[in-house]
Amino acid sequence: MKMAEDVKVPEGWKRVRLGEIGKIVSGSTPDTTNPNFWNGDIVWITPDDLSKLKTMYIPTSSRKLTKEGLRSSSAKLIPPYSIVLSSRAPIGYVAISTVSYTTNQGCKSIIPHESYNPEFLYYCLQRYIKEIVALGSGTTFTEISKSQLEKLKVILPVLLPEQRKIAEILETIDNAIEKTDRIIEKYKRIKQGLMQDLFTKGITAFGFEKDKLINAVKKAFKNGDHNFGREENLINHLSDYLREVFSVWDVDSEIEKNKERQRPDIIIHKRRNPNENLFAIEVKKSEDLNRIKEDIKKLEDLMLKEYRYEDAVFIGFNIENFDRIFELSEKVNFILISKDGEVKIRNRVRRFKDSPLGRVPEEWEVVELGCVGDIIYGEGLRQELYEPDGDTLVFGTGGIIGRAKLFLDRGPALVIPRKGSITSVFYIQEDQKFWVIDTAFYLKPKNGYCKFIYFTLCNMNLELLNEATGVPSLSRENIKSIQIPLPPLPEQKRIASILSQIDEAIEKEKKYKEKLERIKRGLMEDLLTGKVRVNELIDGGKNIDKQN
Repeated sequence: MKMAEDVKVPEGWKRVRLGEIGKIVSGSTPDTTNPNFWNGDIVWITPDDLSKLKTMYIPTSSRKLTKEGLRSSSAKLIPPYSIVLSSRAPIGYVAISTVSYTTNQGCKSIIPHESYNPEFLYYCLQRYIKEIVALGSGTTFTEISKSQLEKLKVILPVLLPEQRKIAEILETIDNAIEKTDRIIEKYKRIKQGLMQDLFTKGITAFGFEKDKLINAVKKAFKNGDHNFGREENLINHLSDYLREVFSVWDVDSEIEKNKERQRPDIIIHKRRNPNENLFAIEVKKSEDLNRIKEDIKKLEDLMLKEYRYEDAVFIGFNIENFDRIFELSEKVNFILISKDGEVKIRNRVRRFKDSPLGRVPEEWEVVELGCVGDIIYGEGLRQELYEPDGDTLVFGTGGIIGRAKLFLDRGPALVIPRKGSITSVFYIQEDQKFWVIDTAFYLKPKNGYCKFIYFTLCNMNLELLNEATGVPSLSRENIKSIQIPLPPLPEQKRIASILSQIDEAIEKEKKYKEKLERIKRGLMEDLLTGKVRVNELIDGGKNIDKQN
């Protein structure tokens, strides 16, 4: 960025020193050992307070002074809507106070004259931050003095309406960035809560897919399939609706019905893979308790025990006594719908057991990470083997550090830190060529779903395994001994799918935020130099006002 002295001043703008824009005031700190000076109601802003801001405005501070504390120091009470700038440790945080306040000596305040808009000055100072930082000096830490700040030259519009309009445009972008930040934080909280539940309680096939089942049942009810024709007619129509929503599965109905090995009304499975059996479903269009008991016994004894379906579901239409049906089994999931269309759901009861990790579902194992796959040392990569356009991703302990021509292996795999930053684990996509250097390990799971193992390790604090007193480091033996929960493979995939969807949502919002930040940088360069003028927008607003 050019210095203000080198920038051509547009028509209707001027070049001024900050000292001409307003009064610049330094801060001070009262005696911190005197309790009479502290815990009052006077806001006392420090660089630390400024560092935590998400918006341009600061309404309060972490510590506050009493009137006696203010009088005891050289600090002055500053009026609201003055500009606060951190002038050391570090230089460069900017905010507008919405209340009367004072500061410590790490801040300078600008009390703007009436002809200057505070919000515009906020953005103006942001644009000149590099210049302000460059003026800093000092041996222990850099600091900018009041006199240096007063001499700093900036260019700005002469008229207030133009200042306000520029600030308004930039604030609109900032508001969008802040909104996106809030969405990202919301998703992160949701993910944290989901991880806590999923890694202790898991999620059954029915829990994961029940919305699809319920919607198919509601569609059958809406179309009146339960009121006309034989029960087989209802089953066939319901099967068609299920095929629409379970498109990657095979949905079969009324297959191999005989007295010796009678199958259920509907099964959802993979014909080509006998180990992928999702749902066994029985359907009844009336509340015939004896027939319902027979169906539920078939589901429990044959489909769950012998054929090992992940979940069994009983779907009942025209049901009046929901509780009586629910009492028939704890192993079967129920979707019941009354003659009036009221839907009641009950998930099967999941049993839990004690484990080294606490209570987990009975079907789960707890294993050491070394049982899932080999923990492999990364290898050094000579500089000449790096290639900016290579299709091999090179990983270090902190993530991707470059690209290369050669590769060690292909994903899916996990990169586990060994030295330095040992907080993060990285996932390598399926078939992605990769090279892990010697500051990290990598793991290619043989027993388990790689993405599930990734999320499991992300849910752990690897820093607790640190063995070094200097540079943090992890040993292969310690990593191998990490105990992790290991649900059945289909459940691992469900858990990974849920968390991946949240990660995708977070990543989408992050990219949107990056786009907004690029737009803001471009607007600041154009609007705060006068390259792009907002006069037409101001004139348009005036015309609208006149018309109204």
